[in-house]
Amino acid sequence: MELEELWLSNNQIGDAGLTSLTDACDKGGLAALEALRLNNNNIGDAGLASLADACGKGALPALKTLSLFGNPASGKAEQAAMN
Repeated sequence: MELEELWLSNNQIGDAGLTSLTDACDKGGLAALEALRLNNNNIGDAGLASLADACGKGALPALKTLSLFGNPASGKAEQAAMN
């Protein structure tokens, strides 16, 4: 069984933590992930840029739900990550 939901809200992982997570995604570590919740984690534009890049490369092919509220990232960075 593969991980389908990952709730990391309220853990203050920041940009560095999200970049580490996306590195694992790039290696196929979360290919079955359908929901990723990253609320209130002090994630900025740099962290979301790494997520957007990983998604753009097909690292999270099953992702349907991405929750990002409560982070200081710009709306533009959030939109890039969600597309």
